[in-house]
Amino acid sequence: MDEVGDVTVHVDPEDDEAGPATHDLPLRQQALETLSSCWASIPEVEEVTQTILHYREGKIDIDLYMPLSSYGGESDLSELRSRLLDSLKGKNDFRELKIFFG
Repeated sequence: MDEVGDVTVHVDPEDDEAGPATHDLPLRQQALETLSSCWASIPEVEEVTQTILHYREGKIDIDLYMPLSSYGGESDLSELRSRLLDSLKGKNDFRELKIFFG
């Protein structure tokens, strides 16, 4: 065990047998390519430092992380979130979007 330097534990928050299946959803790389394509005209996306995809209840939830310096207040955040979600209309694999700053 002397070689182990880091361990990541993932706890699945849902029972895969009880909820909608996620096997028909795009794989991570394909989902990221779809987001990139849909968001190509939104300049703030260039400031995203991390994108985390959560496959839950048959949909993909998105967490975006941006530097604190990108935060322009609640009004700007609401407007950015609306533009990002609007650009995903018709992309039914995606459900929820959260934006974090720090």
